[in-house]
Order: sequence, then structure tokens, then C-alpha cells
Amino acid sequence: MPKAYCYLNQKIIDQLESIKKDEGHDSSSQTMKEMIELGIKVYLHNKDNPVISEDEKRRLEKEEELNRQHTTHLLRLLGISADIFRCVYDKNKLQSDSNNAEEHIAELKKKVDNFIEGFINN
Repeated sequence: MPKAYCYLNQKIIDQLESIKKDEGHDSSSQTMKEMIELGIKVYLHNKDNPVISEDEKRRLEKEEELNRQHTTHLLRLLGISADIFRCVYDKNKLQSDSNNAEEHIAELKKKVDNFIEGFINN
């Protein structure tokens, strides 16, 4: 079995000796071997399962839900686009205070963007 060497400060050596006595190990090497094996297991677990905050987890869940509803939102946007084209040809159908089609398009785009941002962040 290959050997590994490292330099430790006195405080860590004292802590290892204390653990050795508490665990009833015959040698410090056995204690260090178990500590390293445990540390590697923890490292691999954390690497495979990164810790994310509750806010980040909730945001990711909302984003996944939005991705699942992609078709629904796409159809809504197509409906809005059709409404925009109708309004461009018939100014009497414009429901807002906008003076031209660009303002109406910007207003509709802002509403859609606010809806999507609000959905993801809430």
C-alpha cells in the first residue's frame, strides 16, 4: 500500500490523537485513513449533489414549470401577435391610449415580459 505524507500543525495532530483515543484505534495511521476516506465520501457527495439555497431551488422549479408550459405560452404569444396585426389595420380596436402600432406592440411585449418574470420569480 502506498504511503502519503503531509505536514500538519500541532493543533490538528492533538485533535487526531484525541480522536484516536476516543475511537480506540491502535495507531494514528488508522485514524487518519478513516478520516481521509470519510472526507472523500463527503467531497464526492457534495460534488454530485451541490447545495442550493431555497430561493434558488424555487426559482429553478418555476423555470422548469415555465419550460413545461412553453407551448401554452407560445400559443398565447401567437394570439397576441395576431391581435397586433388586426389592430394595425383597424385603429378602433386599440384598447389602450397608444397612438400607433409600435407603442401598442411595446405595451403588449412589456405585459408578456412582466408576466414571465413574475411567474419565474414568485
